[in-house]
Amino acid sequence: MGQSITSANASIVYTIPTVYSSGVLLQGFAVNDILEADPQVLSESRVGADGFVVGGYVFNLAEFHIVFQAASDSIQVFYNLKAAQDKDTEVIAGSMKIIVPGLGLDVDLVDVYCKSLPFLPPLKKVAEEWTVAMTANPGWQTTST
Repeated sequence: MGQSITSANASIVYTIPTVYSSGVLLQGFAVNDILEADPQVLSESRVGADGFVVGGYVFNLAEFHIVFQAASDSIQVFYNLKAAQDKDTEVIAGSMKIIVPGLGLDVDLVDVYCKSLPFLPPLKKVAEEWTVAMTANPGWQTTST
C-alpha cells in the first residue's frame, strides 16, 4: 500500500496574543489550495573574478500563503487581528501549528506576522478564493509525527 499524500485532513491553528490567546482552528480553505510555502533562501554565494567561490549563511523570513473560500468563517480571524493592530497601531506576532497527518508533518511556527490581507475576496460571477500572505521566524523546524 502506498503512502498518503492527502491534504484533506491538514489543520492549522493560529494563536494571536490578546486576540485568540488559546488559538483558533482555521477552516474553510479553498477548493484546490490550502497553504503554499515560498522557498526560503538559506545561503548566498558568489564567485570572484579569479574563480574562487564563497558562500554565507543568510537570515530570511519564511513566507507562505493561506488560501480560503470567499465564505470562510476564518476571514473574521484576520479581520479581528487587523482591528487589534489598528487599535494599538502596533503589529502583533502570533504562532501557528500546522499538522498534515497524511505526510506525517508537524510544523511549529513562531513570530508569525500577517503580511497582507485583502479587504474583499475577488468578486466575479461568484466570489472567488482570497489569499492571506504570512511571514514567520526563519528558525522553523519541520518534524515528522
